Amino acid sequence: MTFDSTVFCGECVHCKRGDVNLCDNRQVLGVSCGDYRRHGAFAEFVTVPAGSSINFPPNSVSPKPR
Repeated sequence: MTFDSTVFCGECVHCKRGDVNLCDNRQVLGVSCGDYRRHGAFAEFVTVPAGSSINFPPNSVSPKPR
């Protein structure tokens, strides 16, 4: 599992257009500076908004190089 680190509002004109990376109220987990920062990406466990997680099919990703 992984997640999209952009937290968006879903209500602004950009979100409604599908351009969530341009959200007027966006925050980014962990690595942004200033107004966009939202702590948490380097924690052992992270809580993300519903819809931000991305699940991979079993056995589709391996921690070992192929």
